Amino acid sequence: MELKGKLKYDPFRKGLKGNQNWRAVVQLPLAKDMARYYRYWTMKYPYRFIDPQTKETFSNLDLVPWSWGIHISIAKGKLPLNTETWGKYDGEIITVKYNPIVKVFHYPNDIDHVFYMDVYSDRLQEIKNELYGKKKRPWEFHISIGKTHFSRKIG
Repeated sequence: MELKGKLKYDPFRKGLKGNQNWRAVVQLPLAKDMARYYRYWTMKYPYRFIDPQTKETFSNLDLVPWSWGIHISIAKGKLPLNTETWGKYDGEIITVKYNPIVKVFHYPNDIDHVFYMDVYSDRLQEIKNELYGKKKRPWEFHISIGKTHFSRKIG
């Protein structure tokens, strides 16, 4: 399945704690309803998902949408190796393919769980390689459809 979005460098993120610089995202405003659809079905059938930390299935879920809209992160606040190309593709329309299978991720020392779908794009690979250098394996991208709403650290 395909989606189109607009590449944006250093987007303003109201409420973002920490560094606002060196962030690049593909904004996907038309995917808002798609994310709502996947959140609905994920909450309706939570037992289909396994907590990666405890290996238990979920009995119920209350997912909230991402605060900054549906997007794909390319740069997450880390200084690029090649800063001369920063902003070079601002506003470019990017086409991505996504896998509609929802997965779950758990951040260490955090009680939140992020529910997401994998994204594939040769163009995103090219842009990230230009910024951060080429890796042996391709860069991984995803669309977060929602997260549990606990938002506090463990311990």
